[in-house]
Amino acid sequence: MIHIAPCRTRPPFAVDNRAVAVFETLPAGCTAFTVADHDCAPLLRPGDVAVVDPADRALGDGELYLYRFGRGTSRPSQRIQQISLGTPLSSDPDRERWFVGPYARPRSREEVLASAAAGTLVVCDGPFAGAGLDYLRDGIVGRVVGILAPLGAPQEPVSLRLVAPAAIDPATWLVLPCAPLTVVTVP
Repeated sequence: MIHIAPCRTRPPFAVDNRAVAVFETLPAGCTAFTVADHDCAPLLRPGDVAVVDPADRALGDGELYLYRFGRGTSRPSQRIQQISLGTPLSSDPDRERWFVGPYARPRSREEVLASAAAGTLVVCDGPFAGAGLDYLRDGIVGRVVGILAPLGAPQEPVSLRLVAPAAIDPATWLVLPCAPLTVVTVP
């Protein structure tokens, strides 16, 4: 059985309205990866066990992937990152440009400036285009298809967690509770 858990917080300025599939057992052919950072907050948090499908490595705009960094170095690492299609350049509008970076990143010029003023810099790798797409695809371990929460495991209750850019006045934040939604799949 697969449960669909809505995004843990859904402020009015959220970029998208994602849900995270919650698996009771690891699906066949998938691997588990323990999240160690806040790169994909609020979708994935440190300690969550991401379910990764290594058979699904096709590029998808905005999708989350387990990505391998530092290939060919003495310190390779793997992190969950979002792969996004960049805005076309007016000088070359037909050429796709892909980027790899954290899901939790500034999304506007104002957010970038506020983040920099706070002493935080979030970077993305890219653009990957043309022959560089092979290098990008080679780094993809697999697409994140959900999180693992075995039946009977202690579950953290849904709580009101607010994720907002630092530049927004906390007095203007609106927090909406997320109600659980269960989807039963029939074989």
